[in-house]
Amino acid sequence: MKKNMSSSHPAGNHQRLHKHFEELANPQSVRRILRAARLPLLAEMGTICAADVRVLQSYHDDRSYNLAAKYTVTVRSKNKERIVDLLALSHPGGRKKYAYDIIRAVSARFPTTPSLTFPKAYAYLPAFHLALTEYAPGQTLLSRLKSKKTLTRGDAERVIHWLMAFQRTRVPARIIRPMSFKQLKNNIAILQKRNHPFVADVEKRFQRERSKMEAWARRGTDIVHGDFNPANIIISQNTITAIDFEYVSRGDGLMDIARFETYISLILQSKDVPAKRRRVILATFQRAHERISRPRTRETRARLAVYREYYTMIFQTHHMIWGAKL
Repeated sequence: MKKNMSSSHPAGNHQRLHKHFEELANPQSVRRILRAARLPLLAEMGTICAADVRVLQSYHDDRSYNLAAKYTVTVRSKNKERIVDLLALSHPGGRKKYAYDIIRAVSARFPTTPSLTFPKAYAYLPAFHLALTEYAPGQTLLSRLKSKKTLTRGDAERVIHWLMAFQRTRVPARIIRPMSFKQLKNNIAILQKRNHPFVADVEKRFQRERSKMEAWARRGTDIVHGDFNPANIIISQNTITAIDFEYVSRGDGLMDIARFETYISLILQSKDVPAKRRRVILATFQRAHERISRPRTRETRARLAVYREYYTMIFQTHHMIWGAKL
């Protein structure tokens, strides 16, 4: 999808970004890029003879672009061919480089089991701002929620087990950014420029809880995914993993729990699931969290309530700006 936006960047920069975007979505140029990169994973298998590109998500305009694609690479050695799937992520602003660094650090330390996995980091190509990682096959938990309109106990427990393993992974502090609440701040700034009638109320609610959240974040020692929701959780048979690590930070792990709970509640509401049934489904997840992590105290319930309010405001303001639904 293209967004028509004016730009103050030089025309040459716009042309360069557009060329990068087109090259990374073109099978022939992708084959050339991968051959030149000589990824150890592929080089040891043989010669790259073909590459197929399936764009998963993208936009580009005069100022930037964002691309997520599946590269299906055919490698030939003598008379034998092998197929390798890669997840390709590119953005000129450095977001994908940060995500790649997080994936590389966590994958080396993640306690992988037959049911809990973490994507491998293969290469980062600076010339194209391109991160290449392991592609995770399977179905998103979001698609399950939308089709079945429920969250099973088994899925809830797998989600919690994966999240606890991720949050407790020991990663060097220098790699991870501190917690930031700029997503809501940025949304509020956009709505203020548009003189949106409800922005004053949102800003008041945010300011009321902001100092608490910042204090909790400073005391937190967990790795926080930052965008932990059913769309970023991949399930394949009995195996679970997650994707999208651009917003990872150090802070309070309860934020991931709150974001997930807020997201599934809004999804089920959008599918006209009755309020009583939504509460039952949410309770399934909450009980799984308590069984696997620790019982919720009055203090943790209070923190979760503040975080859920914060994420509700993020989703509300996102809808006000873009008109997009979950």
